[in-house]
Amino acid sequence: HDSIFPAIYGTNQVEKIEALGILECYDVSALIVAADLAAKTAIVDLLELRLAKGMCGKSYMTLTGSVSAVQAAIDKAKADSADRGMFLDSSVIARPSDKLMKHIM
Repeated sequence: HDSIFPAIYGTNQVEKIEALGILECYDVSALIVAADLAAKTAIVDLLELRLAKGMCGKSYMTLTGSVSAVQAAIDKAKADSADRGMFLDSSVIARPSDKLMKHIM
């Protein structure tokens, strides 16, 4: 998906956050595949992909969109990474507070 590289570089800018999706995998390649699949599953914006930065290979992504789109994208990415044995954890937060978003973005 076209938004993968800007998310890796942390350059994606989003005006409004309706819902926040987070997915963590055990390795970089599984997360990139999961992010690609999530972005192709629903109308979501990838915010950032954190790739193995001091985490022994573990990586995570954040994405946003409507609650239903974020849930669908996270569910699809979770199922795929779990099938590969690489899923660690995920969460969907509807209407995250500004205080939380200051720490995320």
